[in-house]
Amino acid sequence: WLKRPVFIIVTILVLILSLTYGFNNTQNTMLIKLEKLEQLSQQESWAEAEKVGVEILAANPKDDHIKLRTLWALVVVQSAQGEYNKAFEHANEMIETDASKGHYIRGLLNLDTGNPNEAKKDLEEAKRLNPNLTETIDRLLKNLQ
Repeated sequence: WLKRPVFIIVTILVLILSLTYGFNNTQNTMLIKLEKLEQLSQQESWAEAEKVGVEILAANPKDDHIKLRTLWALVVVQSAQGEYNKAFEHANEMIETDASKGHYIRGLLNLDTGNPNEAKKDLEEAKRLNPNLTETIDRLLKNLQ
């Protein structure tokens, strides 16, 4: 007769522990913050978005996808605020994780800051590393001429 109560107690305990783990898991927390970062960026709430992005990076995400999305958003947010030095730092950090995306966004930053020669170098490197970017980059380079 104890089997049923013990089974119910064990089931409830496993459920509680699973929920606790799921809600407190670092990966899940970072994904929630990343969604908030992207939402704030879309709303052009630059200062708040930057704060969330810095929090995510401070947690040192192990997942390269989360790190790249965070860095990309920070580059956009910081350049929108005119904080180009920070934006370039994050673009350089992107190069360490995904060279083609890092060179691509650094090329865009160079275009935005009036450095067409540096932009061309970065965009050409991004194209060499990722041929899927060829059409997009060729359009940008054509506008440089």
